[in-house]
Amino acid sequence: MQNFNETVSETKRLVKKMIAEQKEEHLVGVFAPSIIWKSVTSVLRYIQNLSAEDFKQIRYHCDLFTGSDLLKFFHPWPPIDIKTDKRALMYNLCCKGMPDSFCLSEPECEALPFTPGFRINDKIINGSIVRYQLCTTYLFLSGIAEEIINSPQKQAILEIGGGHGGLSHGLFHAFSQRTSGILLDLPEMLIFQIPFILINNPGAKYYIYDKETFTDGFIKNELLTYDFIFLPHFVLSRLKALKNIAIMLNVISFQEMTGEQVDTYLEFAKQSTKYGVYSDNYDCHPHNDSDMQSVTNRLQSKFILQPEAECFWDKISPRGVIENYSQFRRFIALNQNSLNKVDKDFAEKAINLEKEIRKIFT
Repeated sequence: MQNFNETVSETKRLVKKMIAEQKEEHLVGVFAPSIIWKSVTSVLRYIQNLSAEDFKQIRYHCDLFTGSDLLKFFHPWPPIDIKTDKRALMYNLCCKGMPDSFCLSEPECEALPFTPGFRINDKIINGSIVRYQLCTTYLFLSGIAEEIINSPQKQAILEIGGGHGGLSHGLFHAFSQRTSGILLDLPEMLIFQIPFILINNPGAKYYIYDKETFTDGFIKNELLTYDFIFLPHFVLSRLKALKNIAIMLNVISFQEMTGEQVDTYLEFAKQSTKYGVYSDNYDCHPHNDSDMQSVTNRLQSKFILQPEAECFWDKISPRGVIENYSQFRRFIALNQNSLNKVDKDFAEKAINLEKEIRKIFT
């Protein structure tokens, strides 16, 4: 078994290979990074030069793209009042009636000199956790979570744009470590996710993409034996060989892609997932100058949205604060053949939840 220093060295080597493959084969076309992400990844290059010891504190570097500010939790003043803090109110709202295993928490990490969040009972909460909790709550209320848990075969959850890895980490534990989390992202982002996941899941079995090992036979017969699977975005079509992808997740990145890119992901989800897509996005990022006009409209063209798009009864500002959760549109975009597998009251439950969210922020 590799020690952490060796794991970091191997991770860097494989990520550099992915970046080289991307430059050689995917600088143009649908998998070329969008304008927004070209600029973001240029800022993040320094991460590849961190030492193994510094990688143990990778969580602090993730503020560069999550929109959170973890330094606010370093001797916060005034102290955070969980009775009035909007993140705490949101978290408690989303966890109401949920099993404890489906109430997410930032993982404890000995390498971090201060806790990246505040505590509600035994949970560590921050802005990212609240957003991931929204996803988990939607999956639970819809009945999709129960379907995944009760499936006789191991199910994969495909996350497009895995952030720092926090959502895939949380869902892996919510589903009692019975799922495979596939994190599909730009190579420059995988270098954040891999150490975060491995530090906080030391016993997990993981696979990092390597062109030489990622064969059709491996994908079909071995890939889902891993707990966490880290893949570059440009291998999406190769995953059509998998038969057990339950759902695709996207949290705050469809809005930053081109329309063609989003359509490519949605078409894959329509053809190759059991349920469809969970989406939590603006309709379009204010600095996205591509042909992406509306995430909602693109979802609506291929799926049945629950709740329906019209249930977001007013126009949502594209310039909301990242932790103002009422500024985003959340849907489970369902494949036609999965409608009868979803809780018949889910749409109503989701609408009621969104109404309560609006009350917190108005």
